[in-house]
Amino acid sequence: MRASMGISMAVVLGVVLVGPAARAEERCSALDAKGVGGQVCLVWSAGDGGLALRLEHRPDERAGQRVPPVVLDLGREPALRPDERVLLAFDLVREALVWLPFKATRAADGPGAASPEDECVSRLYRFEAGDRRWESLPVRLVCRRPCSMQFLSYQTRLGPRGPQGTRLFHECTVDGQYLRSTYAWEDGRLTPLEIAEPKARDALARGFAPPPLKPVCQRSAAVRQALERALGQPCEALGPDQLARVTRLDLSGQQVARLAPGDFSGLPELTSLELIDNPLVELSPGTFDGLWKLHSLSFQGCRLRTLPGGLFSQLGSLRDLYLNHNALESLPADAFAGLTSLDFLSLDHNKLTARPEAALAPLPRGCKVYANGNPFAQ
Repeated sequence: MRASMGISMAVVLGVVLVGPAARAEERCSALDAKGVGGQVCLVWSAGDGGLALRLEHRPDERAGQRVPPVVLDLGREPALRPDERVLLAFDLVREALVWLPFKATRAADGPGAASPEDECVSRLYRFEAGDRRWESLPVRLVCRRPCSMQFLSYQTRLGPRGPQGTRLFHECTVDGQYLRSTYAWEDGRLTPLEIAEPKARDALARGFAPPPLKPVCQRSAAVRQALERALGQPCEALGPDQLARVTRLDLSGQQVARLAPGDFSGLPELTSLELIDNPLVELSPGTFDGLWKLHSLSFQGCRLRTLPGGLFSQLGSLRDLYLNHNALESLPADAFAGLTSLDFLSLDHNKLTARPEAALAPLPRGCKVYANGNPFAQ
């Protein structure tokens, strides 16, 4: 438990459930004795129709008197993988929230069923301490498409009469994008405050095919040398397996005057590319195709005069783009098409005579754009 300036950060009780499928199994998490108290338990058993699940609140014994548990039958869950079950219990003093995430293995029918696009789905349950009753909340938190992580945490502001506002934070990773959604929990209701949806499908899912793999020895000299340095091998020894290990390339100050399509092919894990302080005047379409996990791209201090339309169309995961201190005079309307995850764009200190409204229009809402030091801004 950590408290600072009236903010209480709750300890999340996470239990990974494993065990033989032939008999009923259970795992429990203890709640705060000063709050709801007792234990929350998830009980499951395997059968032909999938896992039979139920939640139980087991109160502390009172003066030697055993109080029966309060049970919520969750029915059978055919889409729940038996080896990946996590129970998170949050004690909010007068009530407890229980979060049960799972990975869907197939589409199911009925309310709250997983669709073919839903990979990570979670359900939320509430135990009200005063009335000693369970409630299945009409909310489903979804991490759409294959996600590699899903987590829930909360933050409560404490007042003299107990909790005065709780925020729930749902986190997941989709297509290499970290997403964090915020909900307000108050009076038994969950209200979305800021919902993060995947800003772009994986490029393959959007119909893009990987560019042909260009032999490393045939690439631009600066790119070839950077790859040799990064992997510690000559270009003749660098194939797809070796290239897939590269996550960062720095070609700053390497006198790069030209880049050709295919220079960055076969780099599916590249997240950062720096081309700072190079005499680049123009870029060719397709130069950055296939860099679907790229998060940061910098041309700071180059000599770029314009950008071809669609240059960044396959960079759906790009967050930061630095084009400051170049010689950009104008931008086509589709200069930034495809940058659906962009958070930061620097156009500072170029030669733009008018704000490029058409080019900026496709950018996500909330993207920070800086264009100081241009003629139109003076």
